[in-house]
Amino acid sequence: MLKRIYIIQFVMVMLVFFTGTFAYGQDTTLNNETIIVVGEHNEIAKDAVKKDYNPEIDPPKLNPPTLTYSVEDKEYKTKPEIIPARPQSYNSKEMERLYGNYTKIGYGMYNLGLLETYFHNTRSKNLDYGIRYNYLGGEYKPKNQVFSDNKVRGHFTYNLNSRSKVNAYAGYDRNRINWYGFNPDSAKYDIDSTKNIYNNFNLGTSFEKLGKTKNDIGFGAGVDYYFQNDHYGNKENYFAVKAELKKLVRSHLLTIPLSIATTTFAKDTMKYRRLFVDLNPRWLLDYGRLVLNVGFNSTLFNDSAGGKLYFYPYADFKVKIIENKLNGHLGIDGGVLQNTYAYLLKQNPFLDTAIQLQHSNMKVKLFGGLWGSIGSKVGVGVEADFANYLNMPFYLCDTTPLRKYKVIYDNIDIFNVKGTLQMQWGEQFKSTLEVSYHNYKPGTQAYYWNMPDIDAKLNLMYNYNNKFTAKLTTYYLGERYGKNIEHRDANNNVLDSAAIKLPAVIDLNLSLEYRYNKMIAIFVNGSNLTNQAYRRWANYPVYKLAVLGGVAFTF
Repeated sequence: MLKRIYIIQFVMVMLVFFTGTFAYGQDTTLNNETIIVVGEHNEIAKDAVKKDYNPEIDPPKLNPPTLTYSVEDKEYKTKPEIIPARPQSYNSKEMERLYGNYTKIGYGMYNLGLLETYFHNTRSKNLDYGIRYNYLGGEYKPKNQVFSDNKVRGHFTYNLNSRSKVNAYAGYDRNRINWYGFNPDSAKYDIDSTKNIYNNFNLGTSFEKLGKTKNDIGFGAGVDYYFQNDHYGNKENYFAVKAELKKLVRSHLLTIPLSIATTTFAKDTMKYRRLFVDLNPRWLLDYGRLVLNVGFNSTLFNDSAGGKLYFYPYADFKVKIIENKLNGHLGIDGGVLQNTYAYLLKQNPFLDTAIQLQHSNMKVKLFGGLWGSIGSKVGVGVEADFANYLNMPFYLCDTTPLRKYKVIYDNIDIFNVKGTLQMQWGEQFKSTLEVSYHNYKPGTQAYYWNMPDIDAKLNLMYNYNNKFTAKLTTYYLGERYGKNIEHRDANNNVLDSAAIKLPAVIDLNLSLEYRYNKMIAIFVNGSNLTNQAYRRWANYPVYKLAVLGGVAFTF
């Protein structure tokens, strides 16, 4: 660990040295993952606008490696595009029609079904509202690999005047999974006996107001609530009140956000309540070539065992080393991670019905990086960080036939390096490569279970005349280790404790789309083109080759 700290310190010193040199010489980020090929889909083609490409990419974002089950997000990330209104003459008798409603339907292998529909009010000066419904489901009954995801989302925004507005949202998620980690050759289960169903009801509202002059105080406030439950009686209530003040202090923006969140997790007669009060002010000192974002993160935590105050400094120093070419930054961070039941389910939906909740503590995080552009077609970036976490969640299979996952907690040091390369040739072809290296040093556990040492993602996208779009996404996951929960016999000897080595994975996904006209598009998606039943997590193989196709249209 000391060697890594020395390496980071050396990199930071060298970056500061080069920063100072340039500053002196110049003035001025699935339940079964392989089912879906995720891709942005614009339902209506705009008229082409010729413009130069200058890849001004942000620094690569390096958050703690996620433990999500999916290689890809299991949802179709679809953003309906409303045809923008062209300027109308004062005496125009008929305004141009806008298409704000959208529907996408698809079907494929493993009885995969997709339905997405979106309705929007389309044109209004002060009012914006819409509702979206998503369904995605599939089943491979011989191995109980069955899932279905349903989402309903509604939003509402109203501008009270030019400086203030109100927002509201409401939604419902229903996710069905099956524990299919058992060996089908030695155990047989009815599909309904291995299922779990998760429900999440969520809603919230907020108010924002800007000051009339630069000396006024901007203000925002809101509330968020959700209720999460499952098929076996686990229930979680989350309620948060949030407020934020903004004001220019000596011509620099000071932001003071405050959050008070309470969670209650219950099953049968057991209840566990937690309170988190977060105060995380930031002062953004913008001097042009040098931008300093300084402040602190503080959390007051309280549960039935008592309370504790956490305090961490925060600073992010950004500098333009070469104007419009090269940027760099260095920083320090820290904070508390709540680890709610809803959050753990997003990481791993195959949890056991007995859940233990603990919050994590990121004691310190040091980070730094460089990013910029080479010519007009290439963007590059590299980022490194080192962080020390207390009580990070780890996931181990139990030794029952269903192989449900349990949550345990351990301390861990994580060192990450991430590089990004983005290239674009004209308006037709674009590519992005991201490669990350992770080094984990757990406290009592042998490995950071199910997490790869190296992961990479390559996106290749081709667009021909806004009629035909092809996207190839390739994922690489390095070696990982899984493990079953330790059990001991009458003599205290450990049973079922051997680590399981999961080999490296290459996952190819292809998405093709043809736009018949501005209202109709036809798509075909293929995932896991190498047809591997690999295991992203121990005991849970993914679907092999899957193909899904359909049509999308606006109206």
